[in-house]
Amino acid sequence: MSWIIEFEKLYKYEKPVKLEECSDIRTSTSRKPLSEWSITGFIPIKPSDVHRVIEAIRSKATPPSPPPLADGVPSHDVLVKELLELGEWLGFVIRKEVWTPDKVYRLDVIWMKSSDRPPIKAFEAELGRDVGKALARLKHAYDKWNCQQLWLVVSDESDAERARRLVEPKLRGAFEEIKDRVRILSWKELHELYKYLEPYKDILKDLMQK
Repeated sequence: MSWIIEFEKLYKYEKPVKLEECSDIRTSTSRKPLSEWSITGFIPIKPSDVHRVIEAIRSKATPPSPPPLADGVPSHDVLVKELLELGEWLGFVIRKEVWTPDKVYRLDVIWMKSSDRPPIKAFEAELGRDVGKALARLKHAYDKWNCQQLWLVVSDESDAERARRLVEPKLRGAFEEIKDRVRILSWKELHELYKYLEPYKDILKDLMQK
């Protein structure tokens, strides 16, 4: 008998997890940890164990978060990680450090409805005050993918209004074409949104299932 299995929303983690690393993971009925299993095909496990086992494996595949900067502002890697996880919770296919089709610019994060369609949201996290380069990358994402929304996270400013005042003059000039598509977030807004939604991530994932 042959089986055809279709997967949706596959996510490639940075760190592959080897079986021998799973010595602390076991199901409620298994005598041996996962690291000692002989896996040659599909192995059924109890539905009540599925979430716990998957989360345990996922935690090993996810590298620890980089520490925040000395002044309390999260690092660029932390902000990117939060954007990726928010997208995953909301049911998007997520990618980081993705080149535009012409290989001119690389975007920090993109969200897609499916892996075979162009991104509908592009994100740039700007650590300093050189927002011009970040806007250039977002403008190129709009030109090549026609992204519905372009998000700029300004991590040098904790106050949202100051962040917007920093960017808006440029949107009235060289980047006027995308001014209605750009959304500006301070790092603090992103960070607080992430922290607020994190306890509900499993509920969000269930709600977003089609």
